Amino acid sequence: MRTAWLCKSNYMWSSHLRTSMNRGLEPDTFRPLQVGASDSYFTDFERSIIRATEELVNERQVSDASWKALSKEWNNQQMLDFLFTVGCYVAVAGVMRSTAVEREPELLELAALYGAPEDDQ
Repeated sequence: MRTAWLCKSNYMWSSHLRTSMNRGLEPDTFRPLQVGASDSYFTDFERSIIRATEELVNERQVSDASWKALSKEWNNQQMLDFLFTVGCYVAVAGVMRSTAVEREPELLELAALYGAPEDDQ
């Protein structure tokens, strides 16, 4: 969801709101995901994941400090899975924004309740 927010992919963000709620994620998580790694809501490791996501989206590279923090919990395969997952979501966000995928009424309602990236599509 942080990737969707950073990429300003409203459809992706809104659809993940729905999926997250259907899977039991509490709505109090959504605002911290909008704020990012600086939000105190997250554990230290969760902040490391979010920070690395922010770096990968914004700089196209995970810093040495973030790599070190993640590798305390994850093995090399998990690190690669993370990199490819974020990268794929960035690509899908670009497709969604470029094709102006419209949100269904339910997704618009969720975005009205829990926020959406500023660059509305």
